[in-house]
Amino acid sequence: KRDGLEQTETVTVNVLEGLGGVEDELASVAAEMLDKFIPWLATNHPELGITS
Repeated sequence: KRDGLEQTETVTVNVLEGLGGVEDELASVAAEMLDKFIPWLATNHPELGITS
């Protein structure tokens, strides 16, 4: 509300279920990237105190 005026909007969101294995593939890629990133982060930013 602003100065007694109110604006509303209706938004429709479509939700898809089961993308057929895409989630598993993305999870695998994300885990691989994380496994590479954490050691790099620990090496390049020792002030963060990251240990394995």
